[in-house]
Amino acid sequence: MTSFFSRVLLTGYLCIAISSVSVAQVDSLLATLQSASPSDSILSLKALTEYYLYNDTQAARDYFDQMNEAAHRTSDSSQIADAALMEGKLLAFEGNFEASKNRIKSIESYALRHQFSLDNVGNYLGNIYASLGNMDSAVHYYDLGMRHTADSVSKGIILSNMATIYEALGQSVKAVDANLRSIRMVENLPNGTKYLPGFYLNTGALYSNLNKHEESVRCYRESIKYARQAQMNYWEGFASINLAGKLEDQEAPRDSIMKYYTTAQRIFEKIEDPKMRALLWSRLGHYYLSQSETDEAFLYLQKAEALIDELQEVDRKALLIHDLAFLHHLQNDMSEALALARKLEVLLSQKQNLTYQAEMHKTLSAIYESAGQPLAALKHLKKHQDISDSVMDREYQNKISELEIAFQTEQKDREIESLSQQAQIQTLKISQRNTQIVGLAIVILVVILAGILWYQRKAFKHRQSVSDLQQRMLRLQMNPHFIFNALAAIQHYILQNQVKESIKYLSMFGKLMRQILEHSREESITLEEEIDMLDNYIKIQKVRFKEQFTYTIEVDPNLDQSEIKLPPLFAQPFVENAIEHGLKDETNGQLWVRFLSTDGKLTIEVEDSGKGMSTASQEADTDHRSMATQITLDRLGLLSQELKSRFSLNYTAGKTGKGTRVAMILPGM
Repeated sequence: MTSFFSRVLLTGYLCIAISSVSVAQVDSLLATLQSASPSDSILSLKALTEYYLYNDTQAARDYFDQMNEAAHRTSDSSQIADAALMEGKLLAFEGNFEASKNRIKSIESYALRHQFSLDNVGNYLGNIYASLGNMDSAVHYYDLGMRHTADSVSKGIILSNMATIYEALGQSVKAVDANLRSIRMVENLPNGTKYLPGFYLNTGALYSNLNKHEESVRCYRESIKYARQAQMNYWEGFASINLAGKLEDQEAPRDSIMKYYTTAQRIFEKIEDPKMRALLWSRLGHYYLSQSETDEAFLYLQKAEALIDELQEVDRKALLIHDLAFLHHLQNDMSEALALARKLEVLLSQKQNLTYQAEMHKTLSAIYESAGQPLAALKHLKKHQDISDSVMDREYQNKISELEIAFQTEQKDREIESLSQQAQIQTLKISQRNTQIVGLAIVILVVILAGILWYQRKAFKHRQSVSDLQQRMLRLQMNPHFIFNALAAIQHYILQNQVKESIKYLSMFGKLMRQILEHSREESITLEEEIDMLDNYIKIQKVRFKEQFTYTIEVDPNLDQSEIKLPPLFAQPFVENAIEHGLKDETNGQLWVRFLSTDGKLTIEVEDSGKGMSTASQEADTDHRSMATQITLDRLGLLSQELKSRFSLNYTAGKTGKGTRVAMILPGM
């Protein structure tokens, strides 16, 4: 059960602001507060409010109230607007996102008219809309903030927050890149290090979702290091919770895991933040539950339940209730398990795309079955199966039906066009009989010329239609070929009762199916989209082959990933051959996929460290292997005809002397 909980992204509390005040400055601010001028007093109160946001939320609220009163006493519109902006920030930090949005939007028109703090207005509203799930509005306001700031720190903060949007849209690689850019923007600035704990924390969580475990752990450790240097206890505690969860996933020794949970407990015992305490206790409860230490698990889960209202996200509430229900079920306390099951049902009804909904329905089914309620158990088991299986199948079947209808429509359109042309020719022949001899000669000449042009145009359209149709049908051949293997792997996990692996595999498989269905509508996609889809495909294969190989995707910096286009799933058959036949029996295999620029052409290389061409070709299922290769060769042939350019495809031994390397040079890309 460890990964079932810990894969929930712990950076859901967005990096709305990072205090620019150090611990050493707090005493100085307090000492000068009484003698300061009104404007200086407001600035000091604002700085104290920002500092205590991460250390004592009640103290932050007290200092804000003083700031707000002082600002209104000045009757200065800019001071009042700044106080409203700070209140919106404070409300968001307290988890009241709707009130925060309304407060900041109340000064939006003033900010636009007077160019007042538009970088902060854009950033804060972007964060709030992201927390409310409105990604389009979040992107709009982040863009507003970026356009109105030249400050590297502000740009770095907005980039880090935009990474959250990319992650929500399933663009994990792009999200990591945005966070790494934000780190580079501030790491060498004199005041930049205090922003690094939050940036590294977000980057570590994104690497975790990409299953890059070493990079994830490294980023969490960097976050803790910089938080300690800046004496930012809140971020040290937050990063410690993340790192402990990551170490759980890696099945690290108990002492290593508990070291960071203990650090987080020490910090959040001093910091009055019920939200973080609820998160910490629910994580600890889940960890003890995974270790079958039910007494300790029960203690922490109950403490977290007392603060459940502080968990603003429905996902986290549902996961906490799920763990409590699961624990009571283990202890045969069916009365409490049923009560919690009903609460969980209510939470499930509040959100259509709730994380791990399938697993929760499975737990509910088990509880109702033990309680002697077979109808309720069957209902939730059916929901579990429906969510796990039917969505992907239904989308795929709908896509096939759409393509069949489109093909039939094209045929009917061509028949109608042909009949119409025949009728026009017949009318022309009747008219010619009534013309004079000279006119007849001219008409015949015109008809001959028109016929030649018509024939050439029709032949061109026919070739283009055949090429388009062949490309579409070839893609449809490739999709079932991969789906068969993936479904076989899922069936294996289910038959072996490996629930966690089944859920993890289905989640990644569902994402890949959505990508394939979306891209199948297009004749070509960008190189960036192809790389993202290929990255997801290889991750699925890694899970299927139990992490027995590693992989690297290299992209030539001279390639513009957003401009270069190529047909979807072009390199996938060769990657599949490398995994299925080159790395199948390897224990520490390596796979390289490279996208290079060669004399203005796109070169795709797929290399493995496996058996090599001779051994793999003797042992492989040649029909299976040749089908995928022949499909890609056919697609390359059609592409060459369309672009009037040649391609090349070469098989050689790997650069290290082991394995196989396939190199494709695509024409006119």
